[in-house]
Amino acid sequence: MEQLTTIERADCAEGASENAGSSSAAFSMLVQTATLEFLATVQLLVERVRFVTGARSAALALKEDTEFVYCASCGSAGPQTGGPADMQNIPLRECVDTGRTIRCTQSDSTAAGVFVLAVPIIRAQKVSGFFEVTADQAFRDSDVDAILRLTEMVNTALEHREAAEQVGGHLFEPTLEPATTHVTQSLRDADDLTPLEASPGPESPPPATLNFHGCKSCGFPVSLSRELCLDCEEKFPSANLAPSGELFALPEQESWVSAHGYTIASLVVTALAAAIIYWLR
Repeated sequence: MEQLTTIERADCAEGASENAGSSSAAFSMLVQTATLEFLATVQLLVERVRFVTGARSAALALKEDTEFVYCASCGSAGPQTGGPADMQNIPLRECVDTGRTIRCTQSDSTAAGVFVLAVPIIRAQKVSGFFEVTADQAFRDSDVDAILRLTEMVNTALEHREAAEQVGGHLFEPTLEPATTHVTQSLRDADDLTPLEASPGPESPPPATLNFHGCKSCGFPVSLSRELCLDCEEKFPSANLAPSGELFALPEQESWVSAHGYTIASLVVTALAAAIIYWLR
């Protein structure tokens, strides 16, 4: 009996080693999922920058170790995603060094040249990246304000990715030897426990809920408390007065009877009075 118990304990210890390996794989999968969601988010933000400003290209570069690397890009003249940013470029270098928005004009094959806009992404009082936008016409102040609002969304996406990595690191931290020792010790103490003393299993985390929906005009994600994004509010200021779900609904047509009810009632009363007078005569 003692020999059988020892074999069972050895099998449980081997199972703990396999669980540690599966936990490591689950952590790797969680990190990959968080990274894919982050890249999809920043790609959407870059496309939003190009849509709002009417630029020919837009790109987002974030700092990795000691250099800035493009993680999202759109437009025919946009830089290659995954490549390093050219920090010898004067507007980009000034943007990173000063932490301010830089607007300038660079020479091009055309006579008009290219307008360049570099907007920094400030995080923890440091420049962690920048938007690089090029256009055929000068950028307006409203374009800069719109991109500055999108930099806050980039910071939020970065925070969500880092939170997923930190939580996954705590949940799936590989601890092969301590886990084996813990399982063996638990099996030794299990002989003295009754079924009622067994501890309950961990509760599953509550499902995540969406805290945003699409803009009623362009479909861009906005918070639940808003109906339109900030850019659409500027284009359609009167649309904010419309109730939720009826932004583009036509007003209900009033029936003919309701519209001419007073006239009909007057005619009926006049006809009755004439009939009574005629009958009395």
